[in-house]
Amino acid sequence: MKMKSGLSRAGSLLSVALLLAACATQAPPQYAAVQVPQDFLLDVGAGQGDPFPESEWWQRYGSPTLDRLIQRAELNNPDLSAAAARIARADAELRRSGASLLPSATADTSASRNSRPWAERFSDGGGSSYSLGLRASYELDLWGANASTVEAAAARALASRFEQESVALSLFSEVALGYINLLGLNEQIDASERSLELAREVQALTKTRERAGAASGLETAQQRSVIAGLEARLSDLRRQATARRLALSALLGENPDLSLMPDERLMDLRLPLPAPGLPADVLRRRPDLRAAEAGLRAAAADVEVARSALFPSISLNASGTSASDALRSLLDPASFLFTVTAGLAQTVFDGGARIAGIESSEAQQIALLEDYRGSALLAFQEVETALSDAAAQEQVEAARLDALEAAREAYAIAEAQFRNGAVDFLNLLEAQRSLIDAETQAILARQARLEASVSLYRALGGGYDPEAPGARLAAVQGR
Repeated sequence: MKMKSGLSRAGSLLSVALLLAACATQAPPQYAAVQVPQDFLLDVGAGQGDPFPESEWWQRYGSPTLDRLIQRAELNNPDLSAAAARIARADAELRRSGASLLPSATADTSASRNSRPWAERFSDGGGSSYSLGLRASYELDLWGANASTVEAAAARALASRFEQESVALSLFSEVALGYINLLGLNEQIDASERSLELAREVQALTKTRERAGAASGLETAQQRSVIAGLEARLSDLRRQATARRLALSALLGENPDLSLMPDERLMDLRLPLPAPGLPADVLRRRPDLRAAEAGLRAAAADVEVARSALFPSISLNASGTSASDALRSLLDPASFLFTVTAGLAQTVFDGGARIAGIESSEAQQIALLEDYRGSALLAFQEVETALSDAAAQEQVEAARLDALEAAREAYAIAEAQFRNGAVDFLNLLEAQRSLIDAETQAILARQARLEASVSLYRALGGGYDPEAPGARLAAVQGR
């Protein structure tokens, strides 16, 4: 009767546990779908741009210096190295979680010696004993908890590779933008130096005219003011170029270095423009979105792990022990003792902790999906903005180049007329200022157009390969 009563109580507890589990495993919450546009509002020549680039997308700019800078960043940047370490950690976590699917075994041996040196009246003066044991255990994964844990770890390991690609895309884009900015500053410095030389020539001409009585001291003072302004601007541009070189050193993962003095010009760089494809392609191309997608899969597996905690756990255990007073008989089959057990454990009352764990995992899953939706919307916006900038900057550069050509013609005419006394100094001064401004604006327009191209590559996901994330970086960094 006692045995039947015990079995009845155990069966009742198991029934209650299974009932609680069944009540808690309701259908997963419904999420808002990611709305993907059919097409982008803007396009570069109706898809006539370059095909989506290979992984080394920056090589399309045709700059050997930029290629070398990005190679140095690949090898030395600490953010990339940290991302690689996170991949190694995620892989180790995956291997550790995978061990839960296999049995575990432990072995132990012991030897002891007992003696009674001061008890001569005892016939037993002591002796030696030896033991050898092996224990194995295995938890049945009836509810898929261990498999879901492995699935979550695998998704996080994949996400870590996507995250490294995202770090690399951001880093290489910043290096490209920084280098283009440095080229623009160098050209502005060259233009300011030429303008300063030109202004000093005008100043010398004004002083000559003043000594001849054909010009007043006011004109000389005005030109001196122009020269002072150009000198101040030149000093500020040099300061900005120094800061840009130092910033590039940090991106390269190197100590501060001012030796980077490229001899390229903005017009030497090619101007690639990738075809954007369809908005749905962005979800596949961008590594940050793929990382978020992998995180969603990990969160879904976490929910299954939390739900599996409601069910009973069943473990199998086996042990074998051999004990003997003599080492030579330790392996005698007669000395072995084998034990096999099976255990079932089920939490009956935990104050709602497991139910709360399920709700927490589901809430985390919803939050991650909403984050993913927000990231996708931001990605679509970034592509549209980059396309708009690329189209607008092309028109801006064309207009700036026309303005520069006109300003050069106007200055040449004004200078000739001023030498002949046909116009006053104010006309020459205005033509000079217009030329300086036109040169600066043309440089900035070309720089902005190149930067828009880099931003478009970045918004589209660069040359990232969704089929083998992190493969090229691992090869470069020797990991």
